[in-house]
Amino acid sequence: KEIIQPRGNFNEAQKTATLRLEKCSHIETYTPDEMKILLENVTDEFLPWLCIVAFSGIRSGEIRAQKKQPMTWAAVKLDQGYIDCPADLSKNGKRKLVPIIPTLKTWLDHIGIMPANQPIAPRSPNKEETTLLGAKVGGWKKNALRHSYGSYRVALTKDVAGTSLEMDNSEMIIKKHYLEAKTKDQAEAYFNITPSEVFRKSQ
Repeated sequence: KEIIQPRGNFNEAQKTATLRLEKCSHIETYTPDEMKILLENVTDEFLPWLCIVAFSGIRSGEIRAQKKQPMTWAAVKLDQGYIDCPADLSKNGKRKLVPIIPTLKTWLDHIGIMPANQPIAPRSPNKEETTLLGAKVGGWKKNALRHSYGSYRVALTKDVAGTSLEMDNSEMIIKKHYLEAKTKDQAEAYFNITPSEVFRKSQ
């Protein structure tokens, strides 16, 4: 302000930029029981997508990109313990290596790795499919799979920096939205959801 109006009379408080107080926006998550229901009822076609987003925090749009080629099974390095999300699919435009935690590994072992050039999610579910699945848990919740991972992961590890790297978010975002959103017991229940805990009909 002194540069723009050198002749103005400003006190120190007036020279300071106005502090913007932002409310912490509410995020939605799934309970462990709701997650089990989703895993029981999702079609075979979308089971890999559901598991990867729910148990790795990768953004849904990074797997089934709308205007880009979708992520293929070549990105899933199960023997090396990570998913290689290329820069052209990453929301932030940079390559990221997302760890395959034990829960996700169990599900990927159960599903079986597909041919490397095959998309993980060949298409996006239509509104009717999403509505039908969401109806099993009282309605589909926007971005709740990723939010669930972030909330339960930081509750389990107490590692804000580590969760930040895994989710490709700033530590400020992790603290704002996920830290202390869940208890450790809830987190353990969530990450203990394995194929043996879920009854799936052939779909």
